[in-house]
Amino acid sequence: MKPSPDAYFASVAVVGFDVDETLLDEACSLRSRWKQTLQKFAHLSKDLEDTFLRIFDSKGHKYQTHLQDTFDELRMPDVAPEPLVDYFRTTMGTEHTYPYVQASVLALKQRAIRVGVITDGRQDYQEARLKRAGLFELFDFFYYGDVYQKPNPAFFRMCIQDERIQPHELLYIGDHIARDIEGALMVGAKAIWISHESTQPCPEGALQFKTMYDFYQWLTSDTVVKDSLL
Repeated sequence: MKPSPDAYFASVAVVGFDVDETLLDEACSLRSRWKQTLQKFAHLSKDLEDTFLRIFDSKGHKYQTHLQDTFDELRMPDVAPEPLVDYFRTTMGTEHTYPYVQASVLALKQRAIRVGVITDGRQDYQEARLKRAGLFELFDFFYYGDVYQKPNPAFFRMCIQDERIQPHELLYIGDHIARDIEGALMVGAKAIWISHESTQPCPEGALQFKTMYDFYQWLTSDTVVKDSLL
């Protein structure tokens, strides 16, 4: 049984969000960028795009050898992957935000909570993505992974110190159990796990929601916040 949002947020002063797979649908964004790349190199094979995207969708975006598997299946042993990879790195694509991300951030702000980003990604890369997604201006603070990486306690403690709060006044919301959830719990912060399709058990002390929509539904289930957003 989850606590009421009013009770849960009574001691929360600051909320930090992970970016990839929490705010932004990284798989969808990467797929869009690869599609641009494959269309650029369509002269290599008429089946290049369809074969790659089928493998991408089947194996998932974190699989490491989509391109090599595509070349193997199409019997293209003499094609060098470097030109495609180099072109892919220049693409920008559309950043896909999960449903109810913006609404959730605004609902948190209705509670007079400072809301920001704590991400492992480099500042130049993540900042550009958040701007393309139309999210950048919503946030009050940003911590990027140029110096620290989660779950390093120093990453979370830096936010706690800069915001001049106690550890239990920080809530971190992310999708990765070890880096996001256990990392936050390690320093005494609260944690909410956006679990997507994971079947792993939720770490003790954290709350679990399958999607950002589910989180938003709970967050706005009290009358005050819900009425103020109408």
